[in-house]
This record gives sequence, structure tokens and C-alpha cells, in this order.
Amino acid sequence: LDSGHLALTCRFNRWGTLVVAGCNDGYLVIYDFVTRRMVKKYVTHMHAITAVSWSRDGKYLLSSSFDETIVVSDVVAGEIVNKFSMPSIVNEIQMHPVKKDHYLICFLQHMPMLMTIDDQRTVIPIETEKNTTEISGIVASFDKSGSRIICGNNKGKVMIYEVDSLSLIASFVVTGSHPIRTLVVAPRGDFFLTNSNDRIIRVFTLSTVLEAGVDGTVLPNQKVQDSVNRTSWKVCRFSGDAEYICAGSSGSHSLYIWERNNGSLVKILQGSKGEQVADLIWHPTRAAAFSISNGKLLLWSQSPTENWSAFAPDFKELDENIEYEERESEFDVEDEDRSIPETENVNCEDQVDLTVIDQKLSEFGYTTKMRWTRCV
Repeated sequence: LDSGHLALTCRFNRWGTLVVAGCNDGYLVIYDFVTRRMVKKYVTHMHAITAVSWSRDGKYLLSSSFDETIVVSDVVAGEIVNKFSMPSIVNEIQMHPVKKDHYLICFLQHMPMLMTIDDQRTVIPIETEKNTTEISGIVASFDKSGSRIICGNNKGKVMIYEVDSLSLIASFVVTGSHPIRTLVVAPRGDFFLTNSNDRIIRVFTLSTVLEAGVDGTVLPNQKVQDSVNRTSWKVCRFSGDAEYICAGSSGSHSLYIWERNNGSLVKILQGSKGEQVADLIWHPTRAAAFSISNGKLLLWSQSPTENWSAFAPDFKELDENIEYEERESEFDVEDEDRSIPETENVNCEDQVDLTVIDQKLSEFGYTTKMRWTRCV
């Protein structure tokens, strides 16, 4: 999908009917998924957009930009509802899964915070080695119900907080203590994944982490990676039913898809050479995904399988073309070579009518008598 703007990030709404792209010139461009056509665009920032998020009812969009601001906009009217200044560049934002006036904000060089539409801000008290709020590499996300916040830091530690009290209820360190680059909660089920600098994607069960408590020991349910090329991952996502894991590589436009249950690699999708994945999002209900490369949205989906036997029950599919040998008179309207049955034989002796016709052939300059035999 190309709208004339360079897309940097994208998100589906809750039902997957609309997809919004945040562009490098501050525009939000909304597409209809079914028709693949642009339905609306409007400007919300003066600089490139870094993240976008839909409200639960699909009426509002939350966007952030390199100008260190976040904006709440009305989708139908295409107008800005609220605009807030931030202490640092926003790396990721998320609207509360239930309350559309609560936001979770992650920064490049600051502690993540909870914020309301009334501009009430609460910094999440993440443990740090230094007594300062200037910290980098914190990723965070609401859980599916919005009652907890799952955070990951650059020391490989995962922390879970209650939203109301912001008290720490569980924590553990990922094996190897590598910095966590991405943390994604599954849209269905009780799972979340982490993408670390060791190039391994790990899947955990939230209930297991909560049972382990603070500073517990938790092993991942599943680990997936590219063990051949040791690919690092730019972005990771769950499928809409959380049965698959999709990851976009950092160095090329390649998408890897694994089964979550057994960790087997299902498919590798290759884009054009020289391109890189900027963002990736999976459709909430369908087997389809959008990736962003070179400012354009690219749709990946399954090729439709045509069932020709529905039109012709005796239709036979072939793996390869074969030369067809036509039977004699197979496509003739009337079979000229068929043998006449004895019951259809005509007794010409009883039905012979002899006539003599004088026919003048002027072109030859003479006349002749021709004898005709007609069988009636």
C-alpha cells in the first residue's frame, strides 16, 4: 500500500478492519483492509511518528513522534483531541485494553510511565543500579486484561507490576541476562514473548511467572531462533490466535514464522533484496500480516486454493502438464465415421428414382445428359 507518504509504523484496530500507518512527515494514514484503499489521512505531528495505538472502541488514535509529544486524535473527525509534551523521545505507546483514557508510555532515555487523559503521570518504579530516572532500554506492555504491566530492562530482567498500586508482584531474570529488546503480549491465551540481544525469542506463561513471585526462577515454554544464520530480530509478533510467532530480521526483509507449541519453523517469507523491515503487525483474525519496508506497507497472506471439483465433480487435477490425445470424432457434433446399424440400413433397391436431367453447362460450351440416382 502506497499513499505518497513514507510509513514507519503500523497497527490494526481491534477487529482488523482498518490499519493505520504513522509516517515520516507526521501524517496518520488509515487504510481499509478489505478494499486495500486509503480511507482517511490527517497530520498530527511536525516530525516523524514513532508509534501508534488504537483505542478499544476504534474511535481514537494515540500517536508519538520525534518531537517529544504524544497526541490523541479523533479518527472520524481527523482532529487532534489532546496533545502532551514528554521528557524524552517516545519509543512505544499503548492505550489501555479497556480504559481509553489511560496510556502506557516507554521512552528512549527515561523510565516508563502511566498517564491519563487529564495529564496525571505516574512513573513506574523500576529498580536501577543508579538512583536516577535517566535510563534506557526499558520495554513494557499491558497484559491482555490491562490489570498488570510487564516490563523488561537492559539487564535481562522481567518485572510485573499491578496497574492500580504499581507494586512489584513478580520478577525473574532471563537466562544469560541479555538486554531485552522487545516484549509482546499475546492477544489470546496466557503468553508473552521476549526478544533479547542473544537473538533468541523466548515464550513465557504469565501464570507461571506470577506463581514464581519476586526474584523467582522461570524457564521459557518455548525458544525459537535462526540457528543457521544467527539472525537478529527487529520486531516480533504473535499471530491473532497466538498459535504462531512471526519475527522480522534486522538485516534484510525476511519474515520467519514458527509454531508456538513445538517451535518448528513453518515458513520463511523473503522480500526484495536490499530492503529492511521497519515494522510488522499480524491481523487479529486472519492469516495475514503487514510489514513496512522502504516506507511502504506490504501485505503477506496465504494464496487462495481453488477447488475446481466444485464446478466439475469429475475434474482431475494434474501436477504437471501432459499432452492430451484426442479420440476420433470426440468433439464432432455428429460422428461421421460411425457405423450404421442394420436397422438403419436403407434399401436403395426399393427406393431408387431415376431421372434424366438435361443440364446445360454454359461455361464449357456444350450440353450433356447426366444420370442421377436419388435414394428416398
